[in-house]
Amino acid sequence: MWKRVLLFCLLSAFALFALWPVAVMALKTVAVDEVSVVPAGGEPGPGFSTGRISEIAPDSAAFSRLKIDLVEILAAPYAAGDAGPFREGAQVYFSPPLVYFKGSPDRKITLFLNPPPTRSALWDRAVIESVTEKSVRLDVEKMTSVVVPNTEAARLDLKPGMNVSFLARKRFSLSAYGDMISDSKKLKLLLDTLVVALLTVAVAVTVGSFFAVAISKINTPGRGLLSALYIVPLLIPPYITAIAWTLILGEKGALSEALKQAFGWEKMPISIYGVPGSVLVLSMGFFPIVTLLVSAGLRNLNADMEEAGLMAAGRLRTAVFVSLRATAPYILSGAVFVFAFTLSCSAAPFLLRLQLFSSQVLVAFQTDMSGGQAMAVGMPLQLLAVGAVVFQGFMESRRTRAASAKQVRSGLVMDAGRWRWAVLLGCLAVLAVACAVPVGVLAYMTKSPANLKAAVIEMGPEIKTSIWVSALAATLAAAAGSAIGWLAARAGGARGVLTEILVMLPYAAPAAVLGAGMIEVFNRPGILGAVYSSEAILVWLFVVRFMPFAVKPAASAVKAVNPELEEAARVHGSGPARTVVQVTMRLSARGIAAGWILVFILSMGELDAALLVHPAGCQTMPIRIFNAIHFGHVELVSGLCLILVFAISLPLAVYCLIAARRPEITG
Repeated sequence: MWKRVLLFCLLSAFALFALWPVAVMALKTVAVDEVSVVPAGGEPGPGFSTGRISEIAPDSAAFSRLKIDLVEILAAPYAAGDAGPFREGAQVYFSPPLVYFKGSPDRKITLFLNPPPTRSALWDRAVIESVTEKSVRLDVEKMTSVVVPNTEAARLDLKPGMNVSFLARKRFSLSAYGDMISDSKKLKLLLDTLVVALLTVAVAVTVGSFFAVAISKINTPGRGLLSALYIVPLLIPPYITAIAWTLILGEKGALSEALKQAFGWEKMPISIYGVPGSVLVLSMGFFPIVTLLVSAGLRNLNADMEEAGLMAAGRLRTAVFVSLRATAPYILSGAVFVFAFTLSCSAAPFLLRLQLFSSQVLVAFQTDMSGGQAMAVGMPLQLLAVGAVVFQGFMESRRTRAASAKQVRSGLVMDAGRWRWAVLLGCLAVLAVACAVPVGVLAYMTKSPANLKAAVIEMGPEIKTSIWVSALAATLAAAAGSAIGWLAARAGGARGVLTEILVMLPYAAPAAVLGAGMIEVFNRPGILGAVYSSEAILVWLFVVRFMPFAVKPAASAVKAVNPELEEAARVHGSGPARTVVQVTMRLSARGIAAGWILVFILSMGELDAALLVHPAGCQTMPIRIFNAIHFGHVELVSGLCLILVFAISLPLAVYCLIAARRPEITG
């Protein structure tokens, strides 16, 4: 009974801790601004805001929706992104946009007259109020959407271009969802996103299953080395891989230029940009998830079943109707994970000039800073991801029941004859595309050790911030995750699966929605404001976002510990807490350590949500790389990317060395 009570308390605390920002954003989708409007001029009164009407559109039979450009001044040092002139009164674009800019005095912005249209979500528009050689003062275009009664709009003769002052009130409305559903462009973008996600799943499942078969069921040469190397692509964030491939196959990439000169092409016949490049980068980054799950399923197969199939039906039919059928829950679980990861990923497609639906959440948040539009736009992704997580939980329950059966011997390793060399070449080709080529390109583009050293010096503060923030988040997540994982494992059955599903739900929230929700919750005076203005907001973000990856390894490790060992410790006088800590957690140390490493790796590489919530004057390594891309310093960007990959890989390398020397403890 006490386990159920403790599980309920822990899950309630985690739900409040993790889902609070998302719940706040969800509430904003059912409330819109109903405003009192007066013509601008004089003192508008307390609580009133001032702006210029840019558009008037019907919201319903009784209300009209106003899009108002608020007065927002930004003063900062700047760098010229293209040729000027940057004069007073000129309309310009700047990056990073206002939603990322927290007023840090040492942070530069980049001014452009004509920004690349493929990166529209990364720029804001403004009019120059004043400019010197070192700084600029901008009147930023900051839009908000409000609703007024038609009678009031007619009485005041509201028109586009009119300056008004307004005081907002809230009223219940589902118009945000209606706007999303009626917008054909957003619906097409959602369909395109689903196509990219499904193509990524198809490629990742095919490649991941092939790799799993190669290291688990076939006498492939070098199986032991391949079993260690296949996880490496997971250590390289997709946006890093995207940067590397654009450096060689982009419009001005080294290989693209060489091929165009050699064959006289005006442009490359196959582009790395758009859907093909995005599917390639995302699938090569996520296929190790499928390999990890499918290889575990293949190793758990009952060898007697496979031998019987070989005697009765031959290799091919045995592989399809015995091995593949038995591992179907593992394959489907891997597909669901890849699907959820792809829906939430926006940085890599942006760099490959592909706009996915996840980017629309960011655009909506920039347009409507109240967050209601952002949550409404993000709701389709939210529902898709939640559905995928629930489905994965169902597959997990089936997999758990299948694995609970008593097995006599583990699965067979078959002789593939001469084909084993073809399998080896296939695995090496996958590893080359996924990690060897991108890392090699980055190393080549860095040019020299001196440039790498300069990158280390350049990014010194960001390296320290990323490491200690990620390490602290991983430690907190591992501590809480081991407790929840133990309770989930010991609860067993439907309660255990339900617990893991609930823990996965925060990750189902699109990164931009979670980031916008955290801004809404923490951007206020007092203790919450102190968290928002310090590195603690990043720790909170990483723990909330990546807690599931600490819980699942811990739960799996606890399930492998014989409960009779806990009972024996209790019989000899050990209390419940001491038994869990000194017996169960010690025997589950590898699983807990694996969870710590997973959270650390994911935190070090996180970009999408960190861009929104990072405090002024504090940047992580991915944010520093993201900002450096706009200035076009290839050597610096390549060196920064190499440093990030090395920092992410180091804890896993240390863990593998320690685990290889430590004898396995079984209960």
